[in-house]
Amino acid sequence: MLYNKRLSYEYAPINILFQLMKNYFSETPKSTNILNLRTVPHFTCDIILRSDEIIKIEFKEIDELKLVHVIDISNAIRLLVPVKRCLILISLSNYINPTAEVREFWAAKERNEISQAEAILIDNLPMKLVVNFYLNINKPQRPTKVFKNEADAIDWLKNIK
Repeated sequence: MLYNKRLSYEYAPINILFQLMKNYFSETPKSTNILNLRTVPHFTCDIILRSDEIIKIEFKEIDELKLVHVIDISNAIRLLVPVKRCLILISLSNYINPTAEVREFWAAKERNEISQAEAILIDNLPMKLVVNFYLNINKPQRPTKVFKNEADAIDWLKNIK
């Protein structure tokens, strides 16, 4: 699933491919992941494949999260875990403002091909309001739950397996 609309300077699939190639040719194998990639950096977040095969998305502080960004993030997740649905831990310690398109895309049933369940880690009130709006209005089509503690979120995700 590649984004086929007009590309902006913010969309950087070539950077992800460069990172894949760099990791593939410069590191010794540490996992069963075919390209030996554990982290994909993006200017909006870091996408990390944990040792327990949970994808962790750590968002950075950005003004607005756009559709092109989440499509890029989805493609990066698919590069990390190419053949199966994964469990996703989303860390929202920084405030981000997702557009309506982003919320609709992230909640859509089509994302079930990538995500089996999502735990959202929140430690501030503004993001809790945004996420509650997302959960109540957009109604994600997969198990999704909010947590204050990362250990609780990981336990919940492992029980989903």
